[in-house]
Amino acid sequence: MLTKRWFSYACILGAIWLVFGLSLGNERIGDDSALLQMRLDPGNVVDAAQLWQENYWGALDDSGLYRPLALTLLYAERLAFGLTEWPYRAVNLLLYSLCCILCFSFLSQFTGRIAALAAALLFAVHPAHVEVVVTAYGQVEMLASILVLAALAAHVKSVRNDSLFWTAIAAAAYLGALLSKESAVCFPVLAALTRGFWIESVPPAKWRWFARRDALYLGALAIYAAMKISTLDVIGTPDHAATLSGFSLTRKVFTIATNGLGNYVRLSIFPESQSIIYDVFNSPLADACWVLAGILLLLLSARILGTKPVYYAAAWFAATWFIFSNLVVPTGVFVAERCLFLPIFAVCFLFGLYAERAATASSRIFPALLALILILCAAQSTRTAWNWRTEESSLRASIAEHPLSPEARSILALTLLLKHNRSTGDSKEATTLLNAVLERFPGVPEAHRGLGLAAKARGDFSGAIGHLRRAIELRPRDVMFQQDLAECERLAAGPP
Repeated sequence: MLTKRWFSYACILGAIWLVFGLSLGNERIGDDSALLQMRLDPGNVVDAAQLWQENYWGALDDSGLYRPLALTLLYAERLAFGLTEWPYRAVNLLLYSLCCILCFSFLSQFTGRIAALAAALLFAVHPAHVEVVVTAYGQVEMLASILVLAALAAHVKSVRNDSLFWTAIAAAAYLGALLSKESAVCFPVLAALTRGFWIESVPPAKWRWFARRDALYLGALAIYAAMKISTLDVIGTPDHAATLSGFSLTRKVFTIATNGLGNYVRLSIFPESQSIIYDVFNSPLADACWVLAGILLLLLSARILGTKPVYYAAAWFAATWFIFSNLVVPTGVFVAERCLFLPIFAVCFLFGLYAERAATASSRIFPALLALILILCAAQSTRTAWNWRTEESSLRASIAEHPLSPEARSILALTLLLKHNRSTGDSKEATTLLNAVLERFPGVPEAHRGLGLAAKARGDFSGAIGHLRRAIELRPRDVMFQQDLAECERLAAGPP
């Protein structure tokens, strides 16, 4: 039965809906509110063509991000579903199901069926994917990944059949992926790795890693670059979006190589905690231990599985993670689970090869251990998806995982202050959280905004204006800060 494709699909779909089915009832969290209520409000968007002429956040933020295809999908959902949450979650699960099936289909072209199924199952239940699956903005990541995997599948056909047609299909899918999220830029590297390590061309090619027709991929990249430059007048992201802005090169490299890579490795191979917000990393040496653990795991895998799959997995992880590393292009995040959506594939690939090896082993301990890993991952994903059922519960879970996080505490305070049914206890808790944040981290703009809103609720418009002006000094381009300040200044001025 394991050799039947329908059985593999049933296992993958069953795992996804068993783990994430309860998330259909989740509320909007993270960037969902700003994206659906403000950015894609039909009153702010004339038609879908407008989305192809603006950056991702439109007037809300000069982000330098260009994702019109993914925005068009979300805008169509906004027109169809309004602000009812569950239909977006249903679309999420359908997209995730397609992504995991494509993962299986792609791997089954150059691995055994058991390896492909085990890898796809781990991909489906991996806890690092929770953020993408339970948020509407996660559709951006999934759509880009679906098109990258589709492009890779077409690339394999183009190599094996010596087909310009399939190369063109792959290039078109690649362009679609780029127009969904810029992380897809790594596709030509993934295509070269897959060809060089696993696919024998017919007839034998002069070059192992690429063919002349693969220049179509660079053509797709050039089209995307031209579209973005003509729309936004930039190719990268603005410096103000950089998480590590102001860091020297030495400090930046050290921080990325320890805190950054260490946390990404930890979330990949031992995801014992999940958080929407990661902003405090006080233990670079401890995080560096996770980098060492990843290296040791690769060395062990090389002895057991051989060097070729280990080289492929390590190169895949590096190519897909590099775009988020902040080493070359500044990004608005330092560590975020959604950034691991494609890199996790490398870990799942090695897991699948271990499963294939275990299937032929005489001992039952090894297969039982791999099954236990899948069960534990599924349980952790279910737990996290439940913890993130509301904005407040997701932030409280983040604070429980990262007690020192000033951003998590500040945003929780803002959530409490903006609640429709806010109680006196909510206001007191919010003020306590914000004062504690500013005592230790005086430069957190959300904390100043929160104290400004708290002062506004008390009728202290002068105090509110002071805090909001400080918030804008720290983040000059934030539209919501500017709107809050304008309203407080109007209230302070009194009736016209």
